[in-house]
Amino acid sequence: MSSRPLTKADAELMEKLRKLRGGSPSPPPRPSTPFSDIPAQLKSEIIISSSFLNSCLNAGNLQSIVFSPAIISASLIMALYGADKEAIKEINDVFGQNLLCDNTSYESLIYFKSLIYSKKLSLLPPFTDYCNKNDSHLFPVDFDNLGQTIKEINSKVSEKTMGLIANILNDSQNIIIQDTSLCVASAATFVGQWAFSYPFDKPKSIMFYSNPPRQIDMIRQKEKELWMFSEGDDWTCMSIIYGEDIPRKLYIILPKKVDGLANLIKKFDYSLIRQCINGTNVLSAATIPLFQIKSTMVLNDKLKDMGIKHLFSENAFDKIISNDNPHGLDLFVHAARIKVDQFGADGRDDTADHLRYEDLRIQPGYLIPPPGCEEIEFVVDRPFIFFVALWKVFEGQDSKPRLHSIQFTGIFS
Repeated sequence: MSSRPLTKADAELMEKLRKLRGGSPSPPPRPSTPFSDIPAQLKSEIIISSSFLNSCLNAGNLQSIVFSPAIISASLIMALYGADKEAIKEINDVFGQNLLCDNTSYESLIYFKSLIYSKKLSLLPPFTDYCNKNDSHLFPVDFDNLGQTIKEINSKVSEKTMGLIANILNDSQNIIIQDTSLCVASAATFVGQWAFSYPFDKPKSIMFYSNPPRQIDMIRQKEKELWMFSEGDDWTCMSIIYGEDIPRKLYIILPKKVDGLANLIKKFDYSLIRQCINGTNVLSAATIPLFQIKSTMVLNDKLKDMGIKHLFSENAFDKIISNDNPHGLDLFVHAARIKVDQFGADGRDDTADHLRYEDLRIQPGYLIPPPGCEEIEFVVDRPFIFFVALWKVFEGQDSKPRLHSIQFTGIFS
């Protein structure tokens, strides 16, 4: 495959990517603020990530899963604006004060965020005004007609996510019951290609050491390229940059032991994330699995385990409902989807499109390794944690991008 000459636009993009990637000569971005001082929404996303992963571990369920902390946090903030003082206090106790919705943490996603409520209820204007201003869909339904309601909700989710998430509810799941009145529902996915045209070999079936082990399709780079890499006592991490105008990275955290996923989950917190994002340059021909995960989660118990309980009590939403009957949140449901292939997230499926697209991308070889760059093998052949982080350059600060949002977190096993 031929590559076109390097243009001025390429050079400008390469410089941006070099800063994001942490390539020589500039060091990688290193957040200096302690966890207690980071923005409240980012803090909430990290707490959600850690709590939900540990919830899966405690339940003995380490199957593949994905969720969007950014959208879950934004949905909680939507509920916060309609909840009473006790529910607000609980949320503040978990995440800290000043938890305000910053839509820049999720506006680059393909998402659905809604308060679904019974047509028997009438919501008061202060809350409806807030939802309308913050892209939170208000969706009145007839919960007495469950079959039709499920179809309507799934249709809206599919519409808002461009058909990438076809449904969030299933008749057989018995998630919604007939006395349901209030439901927070959210769904999120994204599409993005890798920033570089990595020359991968054709997908090949390789042993993946899950329980039990199985053969899965993986891709391996044809040549060693420059990557960002970090390492702890019992884990290694490599990141891949998504391209276009959105500074987004996929981080794969791989336990050193084949059966090390459980211990890695116990360690997943802000400290581990900081170590992952503050990597160094290495040369590697990475081998990574092709995977696609779609998960639907009822979050009632997970949120209660975190200490957010009053939100589900019978009078938590009295101030936004004009009816005399008290109401609390009956259901908090979330769906997410991620696909990773040799072209990015939801790369194109037609070979001709792939070839045309690869001809337009920067070749990673344009980034020259710094002197003494370490050479490593990075083979993702065992269950791992991943997260997708959004970076942002803030006005009034230096030009280094800083961690802004944890858009997705999950396990592949």
